[in-house]
Order: sequence, then C-alpha cells, then structure tokens
Amino acid sequence: MGPALESEDLLDFDDDPDPPPLSESTVENIQAILRKVYADESAPTLVRRRTLEAAVRAEEDWQTEAIRNAYSGGQREWVLTALFCMKYVSGFDAQIVEAFSNPDPEIHREAILAAGGQELEEAWPHISSLLLNPMTPRELLVAAICAAGGIQDEEAPGLLRPFLGSPDLEIEEAARESLAMIERTYGLGEDDDEHEFF
Repeated sequence: MGPALESEDLLDFDDDPDPPPLSESTVENIQAILRKVYADESAPTLVRRRTLEAAVRAEEDWQTEAIRNAYSGGQREWVLTALFCMKYVSGFDAQIVEAFSNPDPEIHREAILAAGGQELEEAWPHISSLLLNPMTPRELLVAAICAAGGIQDEEAPGLLRPFLGSPDLEIEEAARESLAMIERTYGLGEDDDEHEFF
C-alpha cells in the first residue's frame, strides 16, 4: 500500500489528464484508516509499525510526532520503523546522523538509507567512508551505494564506478541505479563534455 500511496501523492488530481488508479477520496480514506490503526494502541505492534511505514509514503502532519515518538522510545523495532519513515519525512537530520553510530547493523543500514532519501549532504563523509572501506559489511555497502545516488556528492560517481564490475549482482545493480539517478539529475548525455564526470 505504501508505494501506491506514494505514487498517488505525486499526482495532481486536478491537472493530470489521465485519471489516477486511486481517486482522491479513496486516498483520503486510506490515509484516515492508517492513522486510526496506528493510533490504536491495542493493535499488534507489528501492525502499527507497518501502518506507519505505509502512511509516510504520503506525508501528513501527524506523522512527524509519530516518528519522533517511535525513535525516542528506544525500542529497537520502533527505532527501525522510525528510521525507515525518516527516509520519506523531513526534519530528522540529527537523528539520522546519530544512528550512524548505533552498533546494531540493521539500525545503521536504515539510517544510511534515510540519509540517501533525504539527500543529506552532511552524511556524505560517513557514506563515502563505507564505500571506500573494503571491510564494510555487504548489507551496509549496498545501502551506502543506494544512498550515494540520493546524496549525489561530486565524488559519488568516482566511488560508484568500481562497483559496476562487481561479481555480486545486487551490488552491481545498486551502483548502476545510483549512477543513473545522478545522471538523470544532471541531465548529461554521451555528447556532453561533463559526461566524464561519470
């Protein structure tokens, strides 16, 4: 449901000539139900977590406090959910950077992905150090490669290109997608002089 809400959130219901898969009223109903389920403390924790993770794909005001509470509560599973949500909801740069030092690899991974989602420039030194370190655990490396495509520091292409030849298909695909994202942003083509940047 999250990706569906995200795609609808990007559409303009008034100006788009093609009718969206979900009507505006349907989206509003879904968002209202998600908020109600999340607020129901008698619901299973996993249901509430997944509800919040879906809801943030179409940002609403109430989500900021929900994410803050999830993170500050200190419970591992809720911290993971909070960091996932921070990828989509802005205003949590300090918490994302703070989570880089968390010894839990899953929390660290979600923080890296959140940094990429928020295009967090201050996270680049940490992301680049992971890309350069041959001892970086695989899951953190994949996350760092993905985040590099979002942050798009000028050093990113040079650090990503070596991964295009990786025998690990997931690593190679992540590098290819991040480089493509950077290229789309800068609008460079094969005939552009700046194409050597990549």
